[in-house]
Amino acid sequence: MRAINNKKRTLNNQLLCMGMSPPASLRAPATTYFSGWRSDVVMSSDFGRRVTSVSPRLSAHRCGSTSMSLTSLRGQGLTSIGRTHDSIGRLCDTCAADTRIRSDNMAVNKQRLSIAAGIALSVVFLWLSLKDTDFAQIREALVHAHIAYALPLLAAVALFYWLKAVRICMLLRPLRSLSVSDVVPAMMIGFAANNLLPARLGDLARVYLLGRQQSLSKVSILASMIVERLFDLLAALGLLALVIVAAHVPAALVKPGYFIGGLELALLALTVAMVMWTRMFVNLVRVATGFLPGTLRAGLTHQVELGGAGTHALRRPRLLLGIAVTSVLQSLLRAAAMYVAVLAVGVDVPISAALVLLALNIAAITLPSAPGFFGTIQLCFVLALKPYGVDASNAFAASVFYHVLEYVAVTSCGLYYLKSVGRDLGQIRKSAGLGADVADAPAGR
Repeated sequence: MRAINNKKRTLNNQLLCMGMSPPASLRAPATTYFSGWRSDVVMSSDFGRRVTSVSPRLSAHRCGSTSMSLTSLRGQGLTSIGRTHDSIGRLCDTCAADTRIRSDNMAVNKQRLSIAAGIALSVVFLWLSLKDTDFAQIREALVHAHIAYALPLLAAVALFYWLKAVRICMLLRPLRSLSVSDVVPAMMIGFAANNLLPARLGDLARVYLLGRQQSLSKVSILASMIVERLFDLLAALGLLALVIVAAHVPAALVKPGYFIGGLELALLALTVAMVMWTRMFVNLVRVATGFLPGTLRAGLTHQVELGGAGTHALRRPRLLLGIAVTSVLQSLLRAAAMYVAVLAVGVDVPISAALVLLALNIAAITLPSAPGFFGTIQLCFVLALKPYGVDASNAFAASVFYHVLEYVAVTSCGLYYLKSVGRDLGQIRKSAGLGADVADAPAGR
């Protein structure tokens, strides 16, 4: 009978985890007692309707003309109880299967909602970036763009992704020593999948592939990705605040610059708190987000918990220094690639414009988006270059020059590595979907 109650408690907990109220039949324990020659399994009423209750009147049972022995009768009673136990087990398995199906349906609906929101936002962003443009001017700027600038742009992109692989190795060093060649295939396949698949399934594909190829915990890899995003934001905002405060920038950016500087200091303080007092920091976030809806609160808390789990490398001074330096270099390389794209279409702006563009881009790609971030990147170029007097048409042309070159290079590289590991895009999508229960993937590139 203890096993029966254990099964009921397990199913009860599964329903509670899904936010469903368990029926009274699962909350009430099953009890067994023997009374003389009688064995009863007492169950609650609605649960008993699903299971054949056993109540053999053993005292009236005869075998021929001789009464059965007490041992035999009790043995038959226990056998009946065993059959009831099996029935309950089958019912529990059925209910557990129903629970899994409901959970899978909820995950599918959530993914569809994310895809729809991403596509809708991308369409809106694309319209906003095009509404004040002249298509003839965009075409003219692209036709007369300096194609020779494509080489330094692609070189900056290549170095950017190489440094990203180096940083991943540093973040995972406390778990296992990896080389850049160990990380690059899964990383580039993930970025290519983000360009081709919706809902940022490429991030989950990267987690799945790297975990499987290098025998690493998926949760640990996902935690390191949270820390990556944090350092990307810290580096971009830090460089932007430094340039706005120290260099000549348009007056419209001065006040936002001071705000960004304060935000940078606040993020830095939160990062230090998360590294040094991880458990206390997670509990504080859980309390501070108590006013939010349950789903949003759980998502934010889970992201913070993952970030805390990925801070092992940050507790080692040499690794922390290497992660910080590579993060700054990555930001400079991406800003350089964007700056080259602006120069390629014949627009002359100061280098500070590239850092404004970089910070806005990093913030924008955390939002839901269609595959490849089309629309999002175009709007970033238009908004970031507007304070520098660049009209929307030239800014849009620069975004196309940058985006197309990076998109083709990254996607081609990822598909090459995908073929080298003997997989196709459909298998990666399926694998990423199966790995979605690890956690929601962090946003970004």
